[in-house]
Amino acid sequence: MFVAVTDLADGWIARSTKTKTKFGELMDPIADKFMVFLALYALIMKFEFPIMAVPLFISRDLVSLLSSFVVYAKHRENWKPNIFGKLTTFFQIVTILAYIIDIKFKAFMLYFTIALS
Repeated sequence: MFVAVTDLADGWIARSTKTKTKFGELMDPIADKFMVFLALYALIMKFEFPIMAVPLFISRDLVSLLSSFVVYAKHRENWKPNIFGKLTTFFQIVTILAYIIDIKFKAFMLYFTIALS
């Protein structure tokens, strides 16, 4: 959860100060994927997260990552984040938090997140 909050703060600071770096553009999506992957691992080990959902979470991130490589290789420009990717990442994090704090609607959040992916 701390990582998600610091990621949100980093994005907010960068947007509000209009600060952008090539390193940040590259590393922020990778850090988001890594955060979700580690959270999924923890959920499986400690919180009875359904293993069948993991490939769906990861496949969405793999498609996004591969697409960004294709766009960069073809056009020599970075893939620009869009609202759908941001929403999916947001709902992935909300679903993960719902499992951690054992919210009663966690199954609904899981299905909603998978449908959004």
